[in-house]
Amino acid sequence: MGQVISNLSMSLDGFIEDANGSVEKVFEWYAAGPVEVKSANPNVSFQLSADDAAFIKQALASIGALITGRRLFDVAHGWSGVHPAGVPVFVVTHRIPTREEFPHPDAPFTFVTDGVESGIDLAPCLLGSGTP
Repeated sequence: MGQVISNLSMSLDGFIEDANGSVEKVFEWYAAGPVEVKSANPNVSFQLSADDAAFIKQALASIGALITGRRLFDVAHGWSGVHPAGVPVFVVTHRIPTREEFPHPDAPFTFVTDGVESGIDLAPCLLGSGTP
């Protein structure tokens, strides 16, 4: 059985987005350095310090699947069908997006409507490392 690691970025005062719904301040370190790190998504790269580049490369390489909520999925516009980590994505939601909302039928995204636990249960099965 694989590990489940919880990860969340937030400011020291506990906020993820500002009063206008922007997450720019929390993630501005993704563009704050001289070292370019490309991701699995050809439209996403990072400009990081050398230490941050080493960290993000290790972090991205260690992810087998990602479980996310619908809000982040919507804010990120579904990463245009390719998450920067290049892994299967399980989106926990009450409503599966329509083809018009997410026009990427071949994207390795699974929409889970019965809770986080189901996403965790599905991830190893779909990756071939476990059984349902």
